Amino acid sequence: ASIHKNLGLCLALTGRKEEAIVHLTRSLQLNPHDASVANNLGGLYAGAGDWDQAIRYLERAAGLAPTNEKFRRNLAAAREAQGRDRPTTSDPPIDGETEN
Repeated sequence: ASIHKNLGLCLALTGRKEEAIVHLTRSLQLNPHDASVANNLGGLYAGAGDWDQAIRYLERAAGLAPTNEKFRRNLAAAREAQGRDRPTTSDPPIDGETEN
């Protein structure tokens, strides 16, 4: 698990985020209680704009380490960003869509 974790972190730092996700996911499969890996995965997905996946992993991180303020802040920020990225009922329809 630690080899995948370290490789994933190195890949993330060098901008190879898709590869980082693969290795961090494998690390979390091998060590499902590693909150920092879950948090890092959440951050990578958030950076890619995949809020559902980001929140999934950030919730896991916060659940595994409920006293970790950083993880809780990351989760709150992702939830807030997800709300901003979703159209509201007052937004005009996108071309080709019909209004409800």
